[in-house]
Amino acid sequence: MINEPGLKLQDKTDKELEHLSKELDYYFGEEKQQIIEEVKRRNSLKAKKVKQEKSVYHSKLELIIVLFLGFAFIIYNSTIAILYDYTSDEILVSNNGNYILTLYQIITLAIIGVYLKYRGWKLSDFNLGFKFRMILIAILLFYFTNLLINISSGITGFVNPELFNPGNNPEYTLNANWISLSMILVINSIYEESLLIGYLFKRLEKLNPIVVICFSMLIRLSFHTYQGWLMLFTIIPMALVYGIYYWKFKRLWPLIIAHGIHNLLVFLSLQYQWHEKLQSLNDAL
Repeated sequence: MINEPGLKLQDKTDKELEHLSKELDYYFGEEKQQIIEEVKRRNSLKAKKVKQEKSVYHSKLELIIVLFLGFAFIIYNSTIAILYDYTSDEILVSNNGNYILTLYQIITLAIIGVYLKYRGWKLSDFNLGFKFRMILIAILLFYFTNLLINISSGITGFVNPELFNPGNNPEYTLNANWISLSMILVINSIYEESLLIGYLFKRLEKLNPIVVICFSMLIRLSFHTYQGWLMLFTIIPMALVYGIYYWKFKRLWPLIIAHGIHNLLVFLSLQYQWHEKLQSLNDAL
């Protein structure tokens, strides 16, 4: 409980308290000690306020640094490709491309990891605890995401069939072994979900989740533009499902695994030409 003299000190302005502290020689015993303690208390509050303001500033700077390191280069390349029509009619998935991208993402993730550790982040901040039931959750997330992809692309294809003509979107050609494909499956899934979901949702946790989900989706879209218009029907449902799930349950591994399953089936489809076979079957029927 605060006694009366202490209460009177707290009611004084900083200027009045500063004046009292300069006249400590006129005070004795308990009154003198109370003035000293009140000065220390206010100085401590000021220091905390300054630290908090610096923390807010540095967190914004941290966000810019992490996003710049993680995505600036690939966003630039993807944007240049689409703006200047550098996107080829064929996108080649090769061993060299996979090895380069894997090495780039490992190095970048290591640099960001060291920086975030220096900033006081812990591995637990990314919610990477694993349980085997997360594999089942990942499969369900994949199927639900794929359902939304099929629904959205089906409606769009009905409204505007021209959008899905082969000439309007690049074709993929797979010319890589399963060693490089396995590396890209694992590393790319960890890389994108750790930064776009794990980091971003923690750093922006005070914002409205809708804002965070949309911001994460925009970044995800920005470095896939080289894939053409069809990528919209994959990236948007994926970003929405992943963002809503993580906001609700705060578990990162199901998203990493679901992302890996998606990429795996894309590679298998290219390897065994599932899409062409289904198209031929539909034409025959």
